[in-house]
Amino acid sequence: MNGLELALASTARCLDFVDHLDVEGAFPVMQFFMAVWRGEKHALTQGVKRRIHERHTMLKNLTGKFAWLLYCNVLLASGTAQAAPFYTITDLGTLGGVFSYGAKINNAGQVTGSSTTSTGTTHAFIYSNGAMTDLGTLGGSYSYGYDINNAGQVTGYAYNSNNTANAFIYSNGTMTFLGSLVGSTANSTGSGINDAGQVAGTSSSSSDNYNHAVIYSNGSITDLGSNSLGIAINNAGQTLIYSGAHAVIYKNGIMTDLGTLAGVMSFGADINNAEQVTGYSTFSTTNYSSYHAFLYSNGSMIDLGTLGGASSYGWGINDAGDVVGYSLTNIGQHHAFKYTAGQMMDLNSIVEVQDNGWELYEAMGINDAGQITGYGTINGQTHAFLLSPRLHPVTPVPEPASLTLFGLGLVSLWNRRRRTMRKYRAAELAHDKT
Repeated sequence: MNGLELALASTARCLDFVDHLDVEGAFPVMQFFMAVWRGEKHALTQGVKRRIHERHTMLKNLTGKFAWLLYCNVLLASGTAQAAPFYTITDLGTLGGVFSYGAKINNAGQVTGSSTTSTGTTHAFIYSNGAMTDLGTLGGSYSYGYDINNAGQVTGYAYNSNNTANAFIYSNGTMTFLGSLVGSTANSTGSGINDAGQVAGTSSSSSDNYNHAVIYSNGSITDLGSNSLGIAINNAGQTLIYSGAHAVIYKNGIMTDLGTLAGVMSFGADINNAEQVTGYSTFSTTNYSSYHAFLYSNGSMIDLGTLGGASSYGWGINDAGDVVGYSLTNIGQHHAFKYTAGQMMDLNSIVEVQDNGWELYEAMGINDAGQITGYGTINGQTHAFLLSPRLHPVTPVPEPASLTLFGLGLVSLWNRRRRTMRKYRAAELAHDKT
């Protein structure tokens, strides 16, 4: 069935529905539209039809029918054209430069990440209530925001005046150096922060010249061992680290190796409050150059697959276990994805993304409301984005073809109305003669 046939069939279905509609048919109406929302193409079951017919009267409000016809066509068009949910997409802009990316998002919809400035340097930011705020630095030229908690505190790293990268926490308008294992002259970074303000990070060490995963908590630093990286931390203090080429959870002094999908390597990128982890892993004992995103839950590592390409990477997870990241497509494109209920969805399939001219490269974070941040291209520039779920589609301005089809629907509805009225009038005349 081509596009025109599909549109005409949808209009015919709407006409059949509207022709049997009255004000008292609220329950069948809701059944119909909820079924359309769920993508059920044959929503009008015999039972629903019967209930509508039982409430059918000869005279109906024609103006009201026009409105229902329009609404029905909008819903059917969205249901038949695509299965992606509805979102609004927001361009977070920049701090005056040409590039920005969103790293993580909290449950208030605040985003942290990094952006170029008008001078060409890169600074960490918080995006909140429609505005991007520059978090500054620790005296140097650059800073990077990696995570944000539900109190709006940010962690990452910033350069000091000696051009050393220092882990920071940004809270109440102030950026504070978190320290390192050997003072401000050693490189350190904050990677994840929980709602208590505990930070998972990494510090170099003078003892062995290797990186050490660390936990910053209440002014103290806990060293989690040599040749490791601190990645993320949940509200229970369970800390995700990278050690021995594997994703590892540190919990109450015990290290739990998450293993791999297959092969030799796994990297955990985020952990939620249910101790679920996402990241990426080798998935073959013979191919170590490609990786698949995974979801680690209840002691098992699940391969999330790809969008048709060789590799995928999981970057963020919310408390519902929804994962976001990016995957290569079958033609080698980098596309952002969301994985939920066993399905990986290309975020570029969302109508609002396409209609607004975006190409989404990577999704980095997702909150418990399903809002997603990451980065993509818009108008030739790479910008941070915010995707926010919505219950209903954004009704587009009708295109000429759509208006023509809708007009044909109104004409058909009017002709049906005329036939119905003629039958009704003939019945009245026959009754009068008797």
